[in-house]
Amino acid sequence: MSGMACAGRRILHSGYGSPDPESHLTPTIAAAAHGPSLNLICRIPISGFGGSAFKVGTATALGRDDTLQRLSYSLNRITEIILVVVLSAMAVVVLLQVVFRYVLNFPLFWTEEFARYCLVWSSLLGSAVAVKRGQHIAVTIVVERVPAGARRVMKMITLISVIVILAIILWGGIQLVAITRAQISPALRVSMSVPYLAVPVGAALMLLHTLGFLYETVFTKNPPLPDRTKPAATQQ
Repeated sequence: MSGMACAGRRILHSGYGSPDPESHLTPTIAAAAHGPSLNLICRIPISGFGGSAFKVGTATALGRDDTLQRLSYSLNRITEIILVVVLSAMAVVVLLQVVFRYVLNFPLFWTEEFARYCLVWSSLLGSAVAVKRGQHIAVTIVVERVPAGARRVMKMITLISVIVILAIILWGGIQLVAITRAQISPALRVSMSVPYLAVPVGAALMLLHTLGFLYETVFTKNPPLPDRTKPAATQQ
C-alpha cells in the first residue's frame, strides 16, 4: 500500500522504522507510539503539495492528538475506492457506447453525459488523493536551499495560502450546487447539482488533507527534509 501506514507499535526491522535519514519508507507516514508522544518516521512533502520531494526523518508530534491524521487517512482510503469505481464505470460505459454505436448501430443516448460526469468526479477526487500522497507538481528549488527554520516557515506560509484558496473554492462550490439543484441534465434527467457537487467535495477533501500537513508542520519537531536523490517513479 502506497498510502499512510499507521501502527501502534514500535517498528524495528531495517528499512521500515529505522531512524536513519537515508533509509526509505513507503509514503506517507509510519507511526510508532511511545508513551504520551507519537514518533513519526515519515516522508512529508516539503511544500505541502510537495511533488516527489521526500526524505525519511524522525519527527515527534509533542504528544498531540492524531485524530485529524486518522480522519484524513480514512477519508483518503474511501476516496481511493470510490475513484476506482468511478473510473471503472466510465471505462465500461465508454466501451458500451463504442460497441452499440459502431457494432450494433444503436447508439445509447446517455453514455456520453454519464462519462462526462464521471470524468468530472474522477478529476476532483483524484486531485484530493494526489494532495494526500504529495504528488502535485511543486517547485522546490528555493526551499531546498534555505536553512531548516526558514524552510519550515515557507512551508507553513504555503500551506496556509492553499488552505485559504481551497476554502474559497469550497464556499463557491456550495453556492454553485445550491444554484444548479433545480436544473435537470438533458440525457440522464438528474439534477445538475450531482456533477457540480464534485467541486465542494473535492475541495473539502483537499482542505482536510492540507490541514493535516499544516498540523504536522506546526506540532512536529524536526520535520523531514526534502530528498531528490530518487525519481518520483521509484518512491512509490
